[in-house]
Amino acid sequence: MRPVIKIGWREVVAFPELQVTCMHAKIDTGARSSSIHAESINCYSKGSDPWISFKVMTNDTEGTLTECRMPVSDRRYVMNS
Repeated sequence: MRPVIKIGWREVVAFPELQVTCMHAKIDTGARSSSIHAESINCYSKGSDPWISFKVMTNDTEGTLTECRMPVSDRRYVMNS
């Protein structure tokens, strides 16, 4: 059995595969999927593979935007509540 991880409503998270070491995230444990706020979103192709580039806020006190690039793995429609 996996140990239970207790998390709060707002946490500091990291995405090492994107070179994002610190960003704030709001957690919704009842959701089926999650999202992060991204800016400057660009879709492009590398060969025949779809890729995406985007910027995320990595430090709330300085307002630092970090550019991320990765292959597209899925597409979802996100509604603003």
